[in-house]
Amino acid sequence: MQVGDAEAPVTMSRRREQIRVRIPELPAQRNAHMRGVTYALQLLFGLEPGLDGEHLDDGTHVLDAYAMANSTLCSNLPTSGASRRGAPTRTMLRECGVHLRDTIRLLQPTIIHTQGRSSNEATSTHGSLAAIVDEVQWLDDWTAKIRVDAVRAVWCSLPHPSAGPPKAWQWTTSPFYAKVARPALLRARALALSTG
Repeated sequence: MQVGDAEAPVTMSRRREQIRVRIPELPAQRNAHMRGVTYALQLLFGLEPGLDGEHLDDGTHVLDAYAMANSTLCSNLPTSGASRRGAPTRTMLRECGVHLRDTIRLLQPTIIHTQGRSSNEATSTHGSLAAIVDEVQWLDDWTAKIRVDAVRAVWCSLPHPSAGPPKAWQWTTSPFYAKVARPALLRARALALSTG
């Protein structure tokens, strides 16, 4: 997997360790991606983003209460893992779609929050999740009801926190966070709760 480290193979336990090592305790010290992930999880769990709202009632940190999955499981960069930059090819999306479908079947998520593509790209025939969705009903530009095999979920498709509009939503003070990301995530949560 394209994780930015020159090591192989990367096991699940090693990948978990790689992720946790890169996540400082203070949100302001996290990279743009993990700040955005933290904000999204806080909202999806019904918490208000901020330092005091990163733990669930049972003490579990929000970053330990979700599953992160990449749409592709390999790299198209000839850099021996020296970079995390790169875009998946259509072949990668098609071939890895089998694994993404299996991941969704096994985890049975109620909400799938994707980052990295615009909603137009995400819904196109070469978007990673769109390629494996059996049914989709878009409710607005960012949220949809979907079915993958027997799994029904709410899909919230947002740009990567550091992409799109300048500094899209890596800070809660950004206009994109306030006007787009936050309302979309809250809408996804409400929809998931209302449909069970």
